[in-house]
Amino acid sequence: MSGCGGTCGCGASLPRRAFLGRGALGALGALVLSACGDGDIGGTYPTDPFPTGPLTINLSDVPELAVVGGMARVDGDSPTPVAIVRTGPTTFDAISLVCPHQGATVDLVASSSFRCPSHLAEFSATGVWTGGKSTGDLTALGVTYDASAGTLTINGPAAPPPPPSLGVAPTSEVFTAIQGQPSPAAQTVSITNVGGGTLPGLGAVIAYGSGQPTGWLTATLDATTAPATLTLKPSTTTLAPGAYSATVQITSPAAANAPLAVSVSLLVTAVTPSTIALASRNVAFAAASGGANPLPQTIAITNGGGGTLAGLSVGTIAYGAGASGWLAAALDSTTAPASLTLTASLGALAPGSYTATVPVLAPGASNAPQQVTVTFTVASSSSSPTLALSATSSSFSAAQGGGSPASQAITVQNGGGGSLGALALGSVAYGAGGSGWLTATLSGSVAPATITLIASPLSLPAGTYMATVPVMSAGVANSPQNVTVTLTIGAAAAIAVSPSSISFSAPFRTNPGGQVVNITSAGALSGLAFNVTYGAGATGWLSTSSLSGTSTPAALTLRAVAATLATGTYTATVQIAATGAAAQSIAITLVVSPAGLAVVIANWPALATVGGIAGSVGTVQGTATAIVRTGANSFAAFSMRCPHQGTTIRIENWQRTGSAFHCPNHDALFDAAGNLLAGSPQSTSSLVVRTVTYTAGDTTLYVT
Repeated sequence: MSGCGGTCGCGASLPRRAFLGRGALGALGALVLSACGDGDIGGTYPTDPFPTGPLTINLSDVPELAVVGGMARVDGDSPTPVAIVRTGPTTFDAISLVCPHQGATVDLVASSSFRCPSHLAEFSATGVWTGGKSTGDLTALGVTYDASAGTLTINGPAAPPPPPSLGVAPTSEVFTAIQGQPSPAAQTVSITNVGGGTLPGLGAVIAYGSGQPTGWLTATLDATTAPATLTLKPSTTTLAPGAYSATVQITSPAAANAPLAVSVSLLVTAVTPSTIALASRNVAFAAASGGANPLPQTIAITNGGGGTLAGLSVGTIAYGAGASGWLAAALDSTTAPASLTLTASLGALAPGSYTATVPVLAPGASNAPQQVTVTFTVASSSSSPTLALSATSSSFSAAQGGGSPASQAITVQNGGGGSLGALALGSVAYGAGGSGWLTATLSGSVAPATITLIASPLSLPAGTYMATVPVMSAGVANSPQNVTVTLTIGAAAAIAVSPSSISFSAPFRTNPGGQVVNITSAGALSGLAFNVTYGAGATGWLSTSSLSGTSTPAALTLRAVAATLATGTYTATVQIAATGAAAQSIAITLVVSPAGLAVVIANWPALATVGGIAGSVGTVQGTATAIVRTGANSFAAFSMRCPHQGTTIRIENWQRTGSAFHCPNHDALFDAAGNLLAGSPQSTSSLVVRTVTYTAGDTTLYVT
């Protein structure tokens, strides 16, 4: 084959197809079409780069395209040659070989570029203008590969790729912290390019809430070109209790939708100090000189405040006048709840009364140390038996409507010589108010024995209640001895949660940001805990961080893990409980919507009737989108970019003109199904079809 060098009227004869491999691209030679002009006038070509419509070829006819990197030239029904390159196992590129200046056919130069023989415009192997006569790039053409049929279809000019566009997930992050405790762990945000091309120049700029402290948040990108990961890390060491907010703007000079914001919330809760709570502050031992040691006695130690009561220890025992060293004190745990065991040893103690003070310590407790006073009465071995109680009073406290407090024990000892038997408890005598709330049992009839006291608030209203338990032994001079029991019932403790319901929403295959539940109460509540129950459908999709504390105030962070869920609505209930308080429930709703453009049907009146068309309802992959209502519960969607040269099409009154869409550039016409009309003045391919997801009865449809 030979060219005419661009001479007007040359009339070069070209076969329908001529092929060449990447290693023999010089076979293109100087193939040109007739080109006329003075050589001085630039502009677009008068000849369409691909006027004959789609062209389909069998790959089996083109051995040069059997391998990746192979190139072939194809001529259509008119002398408008096309170069095709196999760029991958299933991907191909095609460009028109018609020079955009005045329509001459370009030549291959040095197997890697093209030159127009008419006015010497030069182009890269991908069709980009690189020098010579100023003009546009060679036209990129659309290529459809059918692997099953082994065919390639060359369409009209390919629509320009959508511009780069930022994608951010999730769009919000929540942190919780306790004042004075370590800062919370870092969280990450994924930055992606949801458009075309590449997305370089990524940046992150932090803006803090109005009037709030600054500098508590760091935002670090691991790359400046998408995809990238944004790491958010708060520092709470200097922050007072309160709510803080910041916005991280994700920027890129190349993104059409930049900047995008990631909202950050931080809740710092105050520390409620721990306090040492002793079940009893006074303990009494009794024994006869030369006899057996009295039984050990225990005192329960709990945390009466917030946080954790840790570091418990026993200080140095201080003895009163007389002997020392007769008392031992030991803890079974250094963290509350714990038990303090006191053991008195007679040794060589003479008859008499001895005292000691045991300090209970904890470094973080606001009321440390707490003292336990111990009395040890040693009687003469020749004295008569007497009743001796380890304590003559006992106090219980409970919340109205709450559970029963823990039981308490009092030891009955022989405070004299001999043997103390015939032990018994008399009838419980109640003071004014309610009765029947106390149960007292005795472990045996011979000392030492244990009285177990159980208080049951039942339905008693708030208030203070008294009872007396007589302890008796027949023939003993000081019988009976009374134990005074006090029950204090406080007003019902109430948990307050805010918010009381939470809604998450996420496009398909994404996770929404976290949300925080604040837990408070009128007075401090301890024993906070939570559990999750799920409604119909999937389970396990709600991620709950551990509570910021086990006493109020506290915070619970909730996150919906939606990326693996199908589209639909999911529900769950989170129940918050605390010791002595009625549980509170939080209703959780998660809506997983189809990915893509959400279109509210009511916002587009044309879609109210079948056959109606709404244009420019939004963008999908960087191009405007049109929607056609095809039935009562069905819709179709199309790109509004004309496949010919990328012009945005317009909506026509198709019931009058027969066309639904019209390209104002070269008058291409399309029907309501996006197909090119048979009588269209401009030949090109059909409109790009978008996928519509719609459920009958919904108010919103989704386009991808």
